[in-house]
Amino acid sequence: MLHGGAPCGCCAERLEHLSEARALYLVEIAKLPSMVVTYSEFVRGVRPPLEAEDTVTPEQTLAEAGISSNRQAKYQRRMSSLLAGRT
Repeated sequence: MLHGGAPCGCCAERLEHLSEARALYLVEIAKLPSMVVTYSEFVRGVRPPLEAEDTVTPEQTLAEAGISSNRQAKYQRRMSSLLAGRT
């Protein structure tokens, strides 16, 4: 800016860009309240719709890691025995 007067050409372009960006930010900020879920809504199970995506099950995760269901069952039995105080 030139000593408190009108902005120079470079500054004028930057100010225009900032003004446009500000308008976009305000539009996005206006959307935020609709995305908020209150605690009581959360407890009652009222949730905003999620984007469509596949749910990954624990079995799929283990299979992807190369762990068979037999191996997992054996591990679960061992852990149950250890937690119960048996060896």
